[in-house]
Amino acid sequence: MSKNPAKKNILYILNSSSGGATQGILELLYKIDRNRYEPYLITPNQPNSIQSTNFEIVCKSYAVIRMDWWNRKYNTPLLKMIIISVSSILKTGLNLITIYKIIKKIREWDIDIIHTSTSLTIQGAIAAKLTNKPHVWHVRERIGSDGLFKFWLPDNLLRYTFKLLSDQIISESHYAGTVLLNKNRIKRVKVIHDGVDTNEYTNLDLGKNIRKNLNINSNNLLIGMVANLSATMKRHDIFIKVAAILAKKHSNICCVGDDDQSIYSWRGAEIKNFLDFNKIYKNTKIIKLEQNYRSTQNILSAASGLISNNNDRMGKKLWNDSKAGELVKLFCYKNGK
Repeated sequence: MSKNPAKKNILYILNSSSGGATQGILELLYKIDRNRYEPYLITPNQPNSIQSTNFEIVCKSYAVIRMDWWNRKYNTPLLKMIIISVSSILKTGLNLITIYKIIKKIREWDIDIIHTSTSLTIQGAIAAKLTNKPHVWHVRERIGSDGLFKFWLPDNLLRYTFKLLSDQIISESHYAGTVLLNKNRIKRVKVIHDGVDTNEYTNLDLGKNIRKNLNINSNNLLIGMVANLSATMKRHDIFIKVAAILAKKHSNICCVGDDDQSIYSWRGAEIKNFLDFNKIYKNTKIIKLEQNYRSTQNILSAASGLISNNNDRMGKKLWNDSKAGELVKLFCYKNGK
C-alpha cells in the first residue's frame, strides 16, 4: 500500500464497537487532521449498521477480529470459567490466531503507530512488538491486586508486561494508573484525563452555570454518574450511599435509571442497586416511564415477554400509541456472519 510519507497511519484497537471508550476514540477521530494522520480501526465484535457507518466516516478502513480479555473474570462460577476458557482457546488458538490476524492488518495497511484503547486486551500490544511498531497503551481501568480488574500476574510482573509492550502508556487518571505510577513507577506513563481539560473545572462559576442551565437551585444536590445505575463496575453503589448521607437532612432525592439495563451482568451490572434504593430512601415514589417512541407495539410486546422471565427486576409494561407494526420474525444463523 503506497502512502504519503508525511502522513502517519495509526491503528486504533477498540475494546468494543460501542461504549464510552469507543465513543471517546470516535470523537477524537472526528477532529483528527487527516492530512497528517490516517486512522484505521480493529474492533472485537461486529458493529451494527449505525456503528459501521460511524467507523466508515472516521477511518480509512476497519476490521472485526475477536479479542478476548486477558484479566481474571470476577464473580464467575468455576464451571462457566472453564467453558469460557475452552471456547476462547478453540476460537483464537491461545490468541495466536488473533495476533496473526492483527499482524496481517498491520502489514496490509502499512501501519506506523498502534494504539490500544483498553488495558484488558493484550493482543494488539503483542502484535505491535512482533512487527516492531510503536505502541501506545491506554489504561482506562484501575488494574492490579487492589483494582477492579485483576490479572493472573502479580503487580510487579504486570508492570513489567506493560513496560515491555509499550512505548507510551496513557492513564486516564492517577487512580486508574495506580499500579503503574506507585511502587517502581514506569517513567513512560503519562496521565491524560481522556482529553478533558481539567483546568476548566477550577472555574468557581462552573457549578453555578451548570445549575442555571439545568434550572437547579443551590439547595439541591446534583450528582452525575456515568453509564447505567446498576453497574457495579462504575461503583454507583458508593454514589448512592454518599447521596443518602448528604440528602438525609432534606430527604429529597430524585434518581433516573433503567432497571432492565442490569441484563449486562457480564459487564458487572448489579440490579441490587435498583432494588435496594427504596430501602436506603424510605417512602420512595417510583414513576415508571413506560411509553416508548422508538419501536412498534409488536416489538415491545415480544421484548417485554422475554425479559419478564427475569426474577430480579422492578418490572414495567412498555407501550406505544402507534400501529402494532409487523409481526416479529425469528432468524437463526450458525455464526455472526
